[in-house]
Amino acid sequence: MPKAKPRSTGIAPSTRPSKKPAANASGSKSDRRYAPHPALKMLASFESKLLERTGKSSEEWIGIAAKRGPKEEKTLAAWFATEHGFTTNYAAWMAGKTLGGPAFDAYDPESFVENLFRGKHAGLRPLYESVVDFALELGDDSKACPCQTMVPLYRKHVYAEIRPTSGALVIDLVLEGYPPTRRLLAAQKSRAVGNRVTHQVRITNRHEFDAELKAWLRAAYEASNKKRTRTPTKANLELPADLSSALANSKAARATYDTCTPRMQADWIAWIEQAAKAETRTRRIATTIEKLAAGKKKAY
Repeated sequence: MPKAKPRSTGIAPSTRPSKKPAANASGSKSDRRYAPHPALKMLASFESKLLERTGKSSEEWIGIAAKRGPKEEKTLAAWFATEHGFTTNYAAWMAGKTLGGPAFDAYDPESFVENLFRGKHAGLRPLYESVVDFALELGDDSKACPCQTMVPLYRKHVYAEIRPTSGALVIDLVLEGYPPTRRLLAAQKSRAVGNRVTHQVRITNRHEFDAELKAWLRAAYEASNKKRTRTPTKANLELPADLSSALANSKAARATYDTCTPRMQADWIAWIEQAAKAETRTRRIATTIEKLAAGKKKAY
């Protein structure tokens, strides 16, 4: 399902572009340096789709969470995901909504950037601005869309994500088909089904934002409008024994599963296999069977 409310998703819904010209460290200004995060459109559809997907309205889920769920936002989002099968974005959105997050019209990209690069990360701000300057010059459709934890770069789809860490600026890239190198590292395994990021580069100064890295960014940008190939391997489609057994005990779930595309089947399997605890895995299998039995083919 979706991402969350301001605090959870890292954004607060609004469709208004940033109005305030953003002065960056390189001295340039732009009325449209930042664009609304694409998730804002998705958030607008959550209410209706939540009822359609779960049979309950957000107000009903708020009541359930108030009685049974954790009181801290991050653990509440995990509770929605593990106990009730919400996908990442819906779980975070419902957690923020339940706990009364910021208003949805409060999207302020400049504030997100200021918060990301304050304190110990302040020294990385000029480097960050240089990367954004370059990205926005790649094409008129290249957009920087800050949220609380990072600054994603979008064309039709996300092609890179920028975030500060201790002593380095991390640039996550979508570069399918590129073999990892000592510098172009393989991305850390994502717990989110369908995550697009494939590689990661860490830089500490402007000299490291060189021709090689710019070429990778350009390649990611140019490929981002192409239809994504997500053909699962044979290993991705191998049914775990516990899921196979559960499917055998539910004719309705098995029938739906057999009509899923290979990519859909791989996503169900990946969601179950990524569970860190045995009890989480058990709950995810139960949720999978429940959703498949109801005719729902997608894990997210």
